Amino acid sequence: MQVSLRSDERGLVLSVVDNGVGLDAASVEDGNGLTSMRSRAERLGARFAISARIDGGTTVQLEVPHERLR
Repeated sequence: MQVSLRSDERGLVLSVVDNGVGLDAASVEDGNGLTSMRSRAERLGARFAISARIDGGTTVQLEVPHERLR
């Protein structure tokens, strides 16, 4: 697993990447995990994204614009 936190032109960017079997977000059963993360990101005015690679692994990324950090 790789975790990075950086500040760039988009704002503050948090990425969590693993090399596991991947995650099919469309087939995940209803629960609080992903829904809660999306809801919290929206309240921050942030962008929340999950992507899975065909060869395995998943990336979860949160981008918080600079103006929302004040």
